Amino acid sequence: MNRNILSILFDELHVKYTKKYLSELIEGHPYKYNLYGFSQILTMYHVENKGVQISKDDIELLDAPFIAYAGHDIVVVKNLTREKIEYYWQRRWIQSSVEAFCEIWDGIVLLTETSSKSIEPDYKQHKWQELVSKLKKGAISVLLFILLFLCMPSLWVGTTYSWMYLIINFMGMGVSYLLLQKQLHAQSLYGDKICTLFHQKDCNTVLESDAANFMGLFSWSEIGFGYFMSNIIGVLFFPELIFYMVWVNILALPYTIWSVWYQSKIARQWCVLCLIVQCLLWCLFFVDLGFHMIVIPVWNWRSLLLVMCMYLFSILLMNQIVQVLTKLRQYRMAAYELASIKVVEEVFVSLLKKEPHYYIDRTVSKMILGNSDASLCVTVLTNPHCEPCGKMHRKIENLLMDVGDRMCVQYIFSAFNDELLISNQFLIAVYLQYGEEKGRRIYEEWFTRGKYTAKDYIKKFNLDINSADVLSELEHHQRWKIGNHLSATPTILVNGYKLPKRYQIEDLVHLANSKLAELLLR
Repeated sequence: MNRNILSILFDELHVKYTKKYLSELIEGHPYKYNLYGFSQILTMYHVENKGVQISKDDIELLDAPFIAYAGHDIVVVKNLTREKIEYYWQRRWIQSSVEAFCEIWDGIVLLTETSSKSIEPDYKQHKWQELVSKLKKGAISVLLFILLFLCMPSLWVGTTYSWMYLIINFMGMGVSYLLLQKQLHAQSLYGDKICTLFHQKDCNTVLESDAANFMGLFSWSEIGFGYFMSNIIGVLFFPELIFYMVWVNILALPYTIWSVWYQSKIARQWCVLCLIVQCLLWCLFFVDLGFHMIVIPVWNWRSLLLVMCMYLFSILLMNQIVQVLTKLRQYRMAAYELASIKVVEEVFVSLLKKEPHYYIDRTVSKMILGNSDASLCVTVLTNPHCEPCGKMHRKIENLLMDVGDRMCVQYIFSAFNDELLISNQFLIAVYLQYGEEKGRRIYEEWFTRGKYTAKDYIKKFNLDINSADVLSELEHHQRWKIGNHLSATPTILVNGYKLPKRYQIEDLVHLANSKLAELLLR
């Protein structure tokens, strides 16, 4: 799933979202490559949606924006008239005739409709976290600039050559960073835009070729970043080495000629980012030439060794960082693949039925949240004073919000000791005397802060916690817990089967469907 698709759709629909949360949500979603995954995420953002297949002749009846399946890919249609259509495909906006679009469109669309409730879950919290993250990154950049400026020897401050030298090398680091993003297959908006100059598809043809590596040990992106970084370190902290660094630049110039020849004659594809790096290397040469910096230095073994160590250290450091990031990306991809396998209903049921089964029905506990008629029921043995149980309650509320009426959650209350049973009685009385809707609000309050001042909190409501109904319900909970020899909280059961250790309760949002309920009945 291209994260740009949903962010662009949300922009068109004016739905508030944060890039980081949306990106993480998409990357971790097991159905991120199809419209079903899009539909689930849209539902989480409270955007009504429905997938339909219509005749191509009826396309003019659709109201933009909407998502369509075209060209074996997913696109966002922004504007639609009888004759023209504008849509986002493969990271760029395309305007074409409706007739041309229909040739690649198979008639499948995902229609959307927003409301006043359409917004990212916990949007304000995520927005604040995003702002803090941006401020931290900005502070690092500002402090780094101040540090570099203060560390510059007074001999170099303000000289035209030093500033030109630094600007070119900082530009080189920036372009090399974009190349490294390409190498790591990371999302790079600016890199993609630059690579599509000259009406080319991208830079990947060149960057993924064997020639993109030096002897199979280092990528040219790593070498480039290390080279420009070494130049900056050298000019700031070791200005006496500048004449050696000038000659390193001269020795790098033949590489630029070979690179241009390779792209032109062998790859027959231009890497625009690579060409910019070649231009910057020549810019450094002409700056050195213009300021008469190309002179034969007085060779000194110590200075020569220092220059070699500086460049090698920077390149080796970048190589190791890239390797770590590559392994991290591979780990994340493996985790996403595992998540995709975990939510296959047959896999889940197979693992679930290997777990212990406990007899449970709706009469064991009347504390049912969600659709009490749902064929899929999650039973939670919970403790009103257990910290993990409090966190579990928040997850359960989020789960119920996401699955709608496809599932219900049944609470069975436990206690650390008899003295704390009063809390169980209170929560039972809340549900029985106030009903589910108000009861859930009080449960949320209890698990968030009420349990820390239990006696005072209970007194606020003036409930009859010793009524016959409450005591009878409490007895049912106690009898079931003792009879099944369960004490650990929270314990999660799915239709009586203990939730496998490989699964989290959040995984059920992708599994709560009629097919799972049918498989569990077999």
